[in-house]
Amino acid sequence: MRIDSAAEFADYWRGVRKRTTRVIEQIRDEDLEWTYAPGRWTIGDIVRHLAGIERDMYLLLGMRGVKVPQIFGLTEEEVKARSVH
Repeated sequence: MRIDSAAEFADYWRGVRKRTTRVIEQIRDEDLEWTYAPGRWTIGDIVRHLAGIERDMYLLLGMRGVKVPQIFGLTEEEVKARSVH
């Protein structure tokens, strides 16, 4: 798949995110910290990683001057102020 614009990526990402959200909603609490081998990522680690990537993208775009919507009910400046630098 080739994506040549932010608009194309947004369409693609909406579908991927919707599917990922449906899968996450099916995870049982007792399975969140399960891993297939010692020292490997747990299911919960992967979910937290995905959330962190979205947060980081938001911050990086804001640093580049891209107008981003409020996230977590906070303004871009409030999120930056609360972030570890």
